[in-house]
Amino acid sequence: MNNKNRPVLAMVAAVLVLGLSACSTTKHEPAPEAPAPVVMEPKADRG
Repeated sequence: MNNKNRPVLAMVAAVLVLGLSACSTTKHEPAPEAPAPVVMEPKADRG
């Protein structure tokens, strides 16, 4: 059972790390696929 859980935990950790890296990188490097700019659009319309 430990062998089955290990890859899952590794994948979850990798996804979390990639997600955090993508969020941090989005500020320096604009990414069209990143959801950050899409979320900021409605805020700009409201303001």
